[in-house]
Amino acid sequence: MAEIVNRRRNIFINSEQYHNSQGDVKLIFPGNDFAVDKNERMRLSLETFTMTRNFYNVNSNNNTFYVRNSTTGNVTKEVKITPGDYSSFSNLATAIQTDLDGIYGNVGVTYDDDTRKLAIDMSSATAWTSDHEFVCFQVTDNSTIIANVTQNGAFNDSCEILGGRPSKSFNDIIPAFDSSGTFFTAHYPAALKTIKAVHMRTNLQTHSYSTPNFDANSESSMLIPSDILAKINTPNSHNDLVFSFKDSGSDAFSVDLQNKTLPDIILKLTDDKGRSLPTQPNQNADGNMSYLATLKWVAIASPMIGKETGMPRPDLQMKLYQ
Repeated sequence: MAEIVNRRRNIFINSEQYHNSQGDVKLIFPGNDFAVDKNERMRLSLETFTMTRNFYNVNSNNNTFYVRNSTTGNVTKEVKITPGDYSSFSNLATAIQTDLDGIYGNVGVTYDDDTRKLAIDMSSATAWTSDHEFVCFQVTDNSTIIANVTQNGAFNDSCEILGGRPSKSFNDIIPAFDSSGTFFTAHYPAALKTIKAVHMRTNLQTHSYSTPNFDANSESSMLIPSDILAKINTPNSHNDLVFSFKDSGSDAFSVDLQNKTLPDIILKLTDDKGRSLPTQPNQNADGNMSYLATLKWVAIASPMIGKETGMPRPDLQMKLYQ
């Protein structure tokens, strides 16, 4: 049976001012205007979304890796790739070389166009010893972080930027690169960015499910309840800085609510691994990571099952032939 929309309201959002320091947006609804009666249900959908990507492709979520003493097992140095939008892998290799030079001196970093892999030559590095290796951490459980590793570096996507193998546990640390002495070659092709989508999350009960997030600490394929309301894919072009979405009319990102009133909702943006977007200090407070969005609220009539036809009871009907 076709749905009957009794009422519809558009909600136009500009988050530049109405958010907290983490970028979360709380919307408070006038109760009488966003309520349904006992034979109705409400639905909330994302109609449009536009946000400028005011963060770098290489950022705090994917630029941190470490140097480890393979003999003692101790992490000795943290390396951070300078944040930026690198237009080519050659530029990325130069940036990595500059950052490593600042720690070890006389480092060589190259990129192979055929294999799409980075290589790091530490043979002439003045402060490097042969028992050291590079490691990338992508640890998502709640285990105690080991010495000289930061919270941000413990769950980082530098392995994807570098093409290295990630260590998923502090109890099983593996080398990020293939090595022969002091020459290190990436295990996989390198990348200029890692984020694939921005997720809009909500405190509403979405009735949606997803594969386990990284923060769920699970390698199971069992679906889990999700607070994701919408998924906005990253721009394909390197020069396109705008995340955008426009619904085709199918209510692709919507939630049917069980409650009869809608007092407030909270909207939060994360990357595709559930982390906050990589902002600079005060960037949210200054409105520099704001977005425009349109939500659609509708009150939908729920047809009554077994509803009477409207004919009077048999004992009240006229009996013309008696």
